[in-house]
Amino acid sequence: MKQRTLKLAALVFALLALVCLAAACGKVTHEVVFDADGGSAVVGITVADGQAIGNAPHSEKEGCKLKGWSADGGETLFDFSTPVTRPMTLKAVWENVASQTPQQPVTVTFEDDGKVIAQVTIEKGGKVFAPDYSKEGFELVWKNGGETFAFDTAIDSDLNLVAEFSPVMLSVTVQDADGLRLDEVEVAYGQAADIQLEPTHWAYPEIFTFSGWDKPVDCVKENMTVTAVYDYKSLPESLFYFNLLDDGTYEIAVKRTLDFRYMNLDGDWGVPATFNNKPVSKIASYGLSSLYKGFKDIDLLYIPESVKIVDAYAFDGLDIPRVDFAGLEQIWAMAFFNCAFELNLPASLCEIEPYAFFQFGLINRLNSQNDRSVNLSSDCESFFMSGLALYSSDGSELVYIDYLNRTSENAELVVPDTVKTVYPALLWQAWGIDSIVFEGDVETIGSGFLYSNSIQSVTFNGNVERIEGAEATYELKGAITRDHASQLKAGAFQQCSRLGYSADFTLPRGLKYIGDFAFFETELKEVRLDGVQYVGEGAFYCQYYDKFDTVVVTNSDKYYSYLDRALIEKGTGPLFNGKAGDTFVLYAPIVAEYNFNNDDFDPENAEQFLTETYTVPQGVTAFRPFAFNDVYDIKTLVIPEGVVSLPAGVVLSDSVFQVYDHGTFTEYYFGISQISLPSTLKEINSELNWENALANESYPALTLGENFTGFVWPNGCNLKKIEYYSIHTRQTEVELPATVTDYSASGYGNMYLENITVEEGNGRYLSFGGWLYEKIGGNELRLVHIPRASANADGKLIFPDTGEYILTEIASQAAYGIIPNYSEEGEVIFDGITEIEFPDTVRVICDLAFNGCSTIKSVTFPAGIEYIGTRAFAPALNIQSITFNGILPPKMGENVFSNPFGEPLANATIHIPNGTYACWSAFLAEYGKLYGINYFKALETPQSFTYNFESNGGTEVESVQSYDLWSLPYTEWAGEGERFFQGWFTKDGSVDGDWGERVFGAPYVGKADSLGVVTLYARFGEDRYEDGSDVPFAFVVSETTRKLTLNAWTTTFFEFTPERDGLYLMKMNFDHVAYSDSGFGTFDKATNTVNGFWYTTVYDENWNVLYLGFECKAGQTYYIFYEFSEQNVYTGEIEVPLAEYEFTVEWQGEIPAQQA
Repeated sequence: MKQRTLKLAALVFALLALVCLAAACGKVTHEVVFDADGGSAVVGITVADGQAIGNAPHSEKEGCKLKGWSADGGETLFDFSTPVTRPMTLKAVWENVASQTPQQPVTVTFEDDGKVIAQVTIEKGGKVFAPDYSKEGFELVWKNGGETFAFDTAIDSDLNLVAEFSPVMLSVTVQDADGLRLDEVEVAYGQAADIQLEPTHWAYPEIFTFSGWDKPVDCVKENMTVTAVYDYKSLPESLFYFNLLDDGTYEIAVKRTLDFRYMNLDGDWGVPATFNNKPVSKIASYGLSSLYKGFKDIDLLYIPESVKIVDAYAFDGLDIPRVDFAGLEQIWAMAFFNCAFELNLPASLCEIEPYAFFQFGLINRLNSQNDRSVNLSSDCESFFMSGLALYSSDGSELVYIDYLNRTSENAELVVPDTVKTVYPALLWQAWGIDSIVFEGDVETIGSGFLYSNSIQSVTFNGNVERIEGAEATYELKGAITRDHASQLKAGAFQQCSRLGYSADFTLPRGLKYIGDFAFFETELKEVRLDGVQYVGEGAFYCQYYDKFDTVVVTNSDKYYSYLDRALIEKGTGPLFNGKAGDTFVLYAPIVAEYNFNNDDFDPENAEQFLTETYTVPQGVTAFRPFAFNDVYDIKTLVIPEGVVSLPAGVVLSDSVFQVYDHGTFTEYYFGISQISLPSTLKEINSELNWENALANESYPALTLGENFTGFVWPNGCNLKKIEYYSIHTRQTEVELPATVTDYSASGYGNMYLENITVEEGNGRYLSFGGWLYEKIGGNELRLVHIPRASANADGKLIFPDTGEYILTEIASQAAYGIIPNYSEEGEVIFDGITEIEFPDTVRVICDLAFNGCSTIKSVTFPAGIEYIGTRAFAPALNIQSITFNGILPPKMGENVFSNPFGEPLANATIHIPNGTYACWSAFLAEYGKLYGINYFKALETPQSFTYNFESNGGTEVESVQSYDLWSLPYTEWAGEGERFFQGWFTKDGSVDGDWGERVFGAPYVGKADSLGVVTLYARFGEDRYEDGSDVPFAFVVSETTRKLTLNAWTTTFFEFTPERDGLYLMKMNFDHVAYSDSGFGTFDKATNTVNGFWYTTVYDENWNVLYLGFECKAGQTYYIFYEFSEQNVYTGEIEVPLAEYEFTVEWQGEIPAQQA
């Protein structure tokens, strides 16, 4: 009996060991060895890491009772519910029970649905552990006679425990894509969750449509959270280019020249978020700028979270109600240029470049009702908005100012005292703001900040260290255009003329840096500078000064003031006597003690406030442009030795004051009467590189008035160069110094100048008849300058006798602007040049030679002329006769006789030698085609032909007397049956079928017979020719789309006979039309003309346009004519190849009742 019991115990424990081993399969396991210490053997087991052994094994030993098992030599008994985390040996702990009655074993049987799962034999009074047994998705309870068994119960007899299972209930949490909890659903293990909810996107229901959940819920086996998934309504990928970036993401750009208007993209749309399963992270430059305005009907454009960057001009031309960004981080320069919409920016925004919002909202401002505001998420950590302005997070940078939405209530802009940097061009040409107050100290105000004439007041309550100008550069990732780069080179307070009118406007304290053109055309009464380190070009320039009377500089090692009227820069001029000279920057021209511009001006009192002699301080060797601008209080100006060059605009002293007395005005002239020039002076210049401030590329260095008597050279003259238009006085005669070797045409740009003489000893220039010539080799001369008031230029140009020299060239600008002069009563006292007959020796007339001589009526060129330069006679407003005496045409520059105000050569005739028509006509036709001017039309014809027209059964056509045909006559079949006119031909093929060539007009010159007759023959046939070249050959179109291939980009005719009354428009699937020469019309056979008529517009009761079109009646034939161009009018693409296109005449609506 004892032996059987031991075997049963070993068997049961082995079964438990196998169960444990199976449970541990595939996991980290540990070996457990049992040392029975003389008792019956117990087999070792393998236990999964972290799992408990469960039931203690049973062993027997003669005379002993098993107390338990120990892992520490018997000090403590091992707890078999403890997780096993390492290999171990358990040793039996025995108690000597020889005197006690031995306990009988009991058996515990575990059953499920009648099957024995496990049996365990233990000593009577012991406890049992539940076997490792389960069913997926169910909770297990062991029952004893229907009652739940407690495993801490002492067992005194054999026991049957029956498994009872109940389903496990799980929870499914339902949330939206943004994490918002929507619902919680309870579901039995393994069953499908019954989620009734179908959410709608919280922000963009038209763009995001619910499509399901991110995890399957048809078989739930654990507590889980499911998130709503939405389908994304994305713009078609076919509209875009995708460029792979270095980081593996894409930038996106619309196909700008793709016309996708037919897609009718309206409502709400999103930009593609991915391409090739990679995110779209950037809107490229012009990325959403469709030249066809293909996005114009979209209400909301959503930019997905993947997009982090917007490049320059990304939205150029986009005018829609709203654009929302979900994850934008960087806005590059010009990103929102020339667009308008409600712009909503996200919390993720962390970088905004200068010019990011330049001219945002200005497009279609008067015609569009779309909002044009900028809004920023309040959760943004890098920026915030307050009072229609956007700031960096700490308030130190003023980044954007919304002036479009300001009203009279917020017309004052208050810049908080936290602001240290003001972005450039924030108020470029802005309105809606009357005044600006800077509350605190500012470090930098960017260039072009206040390029606006609407601001009336600026107040600085603190110091400003730096005011930038055109010289400023900014590190930009957005690539702005060359035009914008040039345009934005402006002073921070440039062109603020209304601000200059304010008596209270003064420079801020603490200025160390004043950029180029910083206060250009913004007048200050005083310039007081303490510690200034830089004053840029044109910083305080005004064309006319009204109050600027003081310049004071203190505590500066870079600048000083002279007599509190002049600003001078130290050490930046040319060396003189071994020392770097100074640069004279500007002179304050207003006399503080007496305002010459007030209404009580008295010339006698004014005289006492004039300065007899103003001597520029010794040590000055250079001048800034416009240093002495608008100066009238100085009589004699002395320029010191050491000055080498006079720049453009250095002296402007031509002031006239009028006094009204008893019905008459008396003029008083003030200003410099004499200038003393140094012997060191080498150049007088006019070139001016102030493109951002003044349009002129040149400006006279010296502009002097009525009372100027001349220059003096106390130490001798060494002048070498006089640039174009660099000296402008009212002198009638001037002498070119003997030292001058470089004189540009019209160097003396004086409109009163009659004669130029040359000082004896000049080896390069000569004067004949008061005109200036240059020796160019041998005995040849180039005419350099005809004085604008020369007696020889009054009417017909009289070329002076040049003696032993011959005139071969006319220099550029040699006769610039010789036009009529009028008396005060309006009578012509000088006609200007009206007629030119060039000497036979002239071979070259340079570009712009007679530019501005608009009164020229007649020009005769010699036989040997070789070249006539670009716009040499522009603008040719009154030209009537042009005569070429050469057999061969000369080389001609661009638009020699251009007329910007009308058709060139509209009233002119070009005369040529007899027998040269073929050569000249070919040349002028090609030349006119090259520059878009029909010079050929002005060419006189050597003879006239008689054009006879044989109609061959058509209606009779009268003969035409002309040299060429610019249009062909109309004829139609007059015989029996139906035949179609197929054109005019050079031969009569009605007999032998040889029709020769088909004739086209504009122009056609026929081959005349010996009698001077050209005969053309009409051809009729059963087939109708359609090429669109003229009314008889018009393409037939209707309300059904027709595909046609045009023969050429030229005027093309279409024939349309409607089946119903209405207003119609022609629709085409391309854009190469000059609409001014296009429309609908009716054909008048008698005059062979198409008479066009205006379209009709239909309005509703509020005068909103309902539709428009050309009024057509059913059954009547109309002709549609279009002047097609090879240039796409939307994209600017030129030389577009011909192809097959679609044409449809579309009915727009009923004819209005009052017109029906």
